Amino acid sequence: MGGGGGSGFRFSSRATGRHGSATATEGAEATDVPRGISEQKPVTPEIQSIANAVKIDVEKQLKRTFDVFVVVAYRTQVVAGTNYSFKIHGGKDEYLHVNVYEKLPHEGSVRSVTSATDGHSLDDAF
Repeated sequence: MGGGGGSGFRFSSRATGRHGSATATEGAEATDVPRGISEQKPVTPEIQSIANAVKIDVEKQLKRTFDVFVVVAYRTQVVAGTNYSFKIHGGKDEYLHVNVYEKLPHEGSVRSVTSATDGHSLDDAF
């Protein structure tokens, strides 16, 4: 996937082990690599609840409301916390791209919307 692939995440280097292989952080999923962006993952109720928790912030940022707000795809990036990149169905044929940062649990697991864009289609890369 290289240098971010248009996901909205920026990072300067990949964490590597002694032999140049990626290393996982404690507590991260096996497919999560520090600073690496995961492959697209199946949406779970927990992921939908994260999106629901920031819906009002997304609506404020985009200056509009959404009757439909369903995550259809997501990726993660493990940093000093977790970046979530969501593709959200916003109603009819419109999709949103929303990035959320979640602090580490010892920092309160606070979530904040780092970017939100509307006007996307289902087929748009995120």
